[in-house]
Amino acid sequence: MSDRLGNEVENLYADFCVRLAKTKDFDTICGEIVDTLKGLLASEDIFSAKFVEISYTSDTIPLIVYIFDRIENNGLDPGARIPLFNPDPRVLRKNHNVEHFYPKSPAGGTTPLNKATMDVVDNIGNLLVLPFRLNAKLGNLLPKDKIDSLRGERASDARHQRYLQEFITKYEMLAPAWNQDAIQQRAEELASNAYHTVWKIS
Repeated sequence: MSDRLGNEVENLYADFCVRLAKTKDFDTICGEIVDTLKGLLASEDIFSAKFVEISYTSDTIPLIVYIFDRIENNGLDPGARIPLFNPDPRVLRKNHNVEHFYPKSPAGGTTPLNKATMDVVDNIGNLLVLPFRLNAKLGNLLPKDKIDSLRGERASDARHQRYLQEFITKYEMLAPAWNQDAIQQRAEELASNAYHTVWKIS
């Protein structure tokens, strides 16, 4: 997220593995690992600036699904988790798809929103990860119509996704006027949650 080299942490783990293999004071070494990782953390400003720029492309789909997988399953016991992300490249048809809350091509010939909003329609603040069948059923409905469907005829399809339920509750009042400001606001809120909760090192 902060453009750092991945092997920075890989080398750290390799060094600590050697120390863990030789020590009898496991707790102390583990404490050092945590303290070292905390020291390597990017600042919230750097993290958030990169996070809110994440946009939907064919290359970023795995990253987006992974982020929402971590958000959806944060704090849950293993048996209660709903896996959204499957890294296996042999699985061509994934169980979950990325959904644009404000559609790229609105249904029924509806005139798209202003250019500023359409410029950020691929931004992470406008994205959800849904079971592929639910995604297909919602199609290109406008945000308010999607919320109405998720509250009504599609409620049973959506009830098991904790994060989707939280999204509906939090953003349904903004749905009729979903625009650039709402998308940017949600992107910033996702970044804050990711930094302070989902990937927090305790």
